[in-house]
Amino acid sequence: MSSDPYFSIDDHVLVSRIEEHLSKPCKELVCYTSGSHHRIYRATLYDDTCVIARVHFPSLRRPGTGNGITPSGKMMSEIATMKFVKENTKIPVPEVLAYDSDEDGKVGGEGMLMEYVDGLDVQEAWQNMDEDQRALAVQAIADVWVELLGLRFSRIGSIWEDGRNGFKVGPMTFMPSNNIYTLSAPDPNKCGPFESPRDMNYKLSLHRDDAQLRHKDTVIQKIMDDGVLPELPDDHLSRIALEHKDMNYSNIVLDPMDPTTIKSVIDWEGARTVPLWAIQPRPFLDFDMPIMGEEDKKKYQRLFRSYVGEKVPDWLAATGEPGKTLRSYLGLAQRSTLLQAEEFFERGDRWQQGLDNLQ
Repeated sequence: MSSDPYFSIDDHVLVSRIEEHLSKPCKELVCYTSGSHHRIYRATLYDDTCVIARVHFPSLRRPGTGNGITPSGKMMSEIATMKFVKENTKIPVPEVLAYDSDEDGKVGGEGMLMEYVDGLDVQEAWQNMDEDQRALAVQAIADVWVELLGLRFSRIGSIWEDGRNGFKVGPMTFMPSNNIYTLSAPDPNKCGPFESPRDMNYKLSLHRDDAQLRHKDTVIQKIMDDGVLPELPDDHLSRIALEHKDMNYSNIVLDPMDPTTIKSVIDWEGARTVPLWAIQPRPFLDFDMPIMGEEDKKKYQRLFRSYVGEKVPDWLAATGEPGKTLRSYLGLAQRSTLLQAEEFFERGDRWQQGLDNLQ
C-alpha cells in the first residue's frame, strides 16, 4: 500500500468496514479490477458468499488531472439510480447492500457493497457465439435501452433519493472529468436540475476556459436566441428518458450458460435524465481487435439501432435525421470554445449512427 494519500486504499480498514456493514466475517479480499474512477474488490465471507466492494479511487486524482474531480454525493446518486431502475423496470441490476461514506478517510474513498453476479462480459462471450447468438445478444442489449427510453421524467438531471422513500431528479452527476469533450466539470452551478433542453445546453456551454471567450459568447447567443431548442421538454423528440452513460461490453454481464441472456447491468455512475436526442449509446465501442473490427462495429451498431428504433421510434427519429439540428446544438454547447465544433459534430454524429468510422 502506497504512503501517498492520493494513491492509497487501506485494505485492512476496508475489510473491517465490510464486516461492520454486513455483520459477517470476511475471509478473503481480492482486487477484482481497477478502472478510471473505481477499484473493485471481491470479498468472500466465511459462509462462502461473495460480495463486491466498489471504492471510489480515481486513477488520476491529483488536482488538475481531471479524473479526480468528482461531484459531491456522486455515489449516492448512483445508488439511487440502481434502486429506481430495480423498482421501475425489469432490467437486472445488482442489489446494493450498503454504502460507506468513508467520512474519516481511513479506507481511501467512499464505497458501496453490492451483490456479486457471476458471469461473462459481452466481449468474453462474443468470441464463442455464432451469428444467431450474436444477433440475440444485440437484441437483449437493445431491450435494456428500450426500457430506459420508456421511462418518463419532467426535469433534466440525475436521480436522487428524496428522503421519503421515493426519488427525485436533482443535480446532474457528470462522469468525473474536466475534459471539455465531456459534459462539463462538475461545477454545482452548472449541474441543474434543468427545466428545459435550452437551459441545459446553455449551462453546458459555460466552460471555464477563457481562451476563446468571443467564440464561446457567439455559441451561447446562438443557443439562447435561435429558438431551435425547446423551452419545455414537451416535443416528442425532446421528451426526457434515462441514460446509462457507460453501457459498454464490460458493464453488461451475460449468463455463461446462455450468453444471449443478460444477468446484470452494472456501473450506473453518471446516469442522467436527458432528452432523447442526447442519448446515443454505442455498446460495441470498446471491443478489441480482432474480436470485432471497425466494419463489424458499424454493422452491430446499426442492428442495435434498428432493434431499439422498432420499439421506440421517437428515439430513432431524435438520433436520426429529424433530430439532427437538436443534436448539433448539444455539440455546440459541449465544444463551445472550439472553432471546429460543427466539423467535430458532423463526423461524430455519423459515427454514432454506425454510418462511418471515426477518423
